[in-house]
Amino acid sequence: MGKHYIVGRGRCPRCGAEGTVILRVDGSRPYVYVRHGRIWHYIGTLDRVNLESIITNRASPKVNARHNSTAYNKAVIIVMLAIVMAVASMAIITKYLGLVMPM
Repeated sequence: MGKHYIVGRGRCPRCGAEGTVILRVDGSRPYVYVRHGRIWHYIGTLDRVNLESIITNRASPKVNARHNSTAYNKAVIIVMLAIVMAVASMAIITKYLGLVMPM
């Protein structure tokens, strides 16, 4: 499997839908694809495709805070599970003590 490079956003010449323009390098030749979700349309090799006519927005490097938010979401889930386990164990202990020592 070759490497994928996101070039930018653009309009697919095959179906007319907007998608992500991707360069896929397999071996020595780069191939141009347009991806619409799970659908990949092959456009052609890089030497035969005019990228200027396809691309509407070029990709720019961005700071991606996805990993930080993922770590935060995992921490929140762990805290919520700990609270649920504490409440469940308190309920079990209270019920057990209520049966053993009636008031």
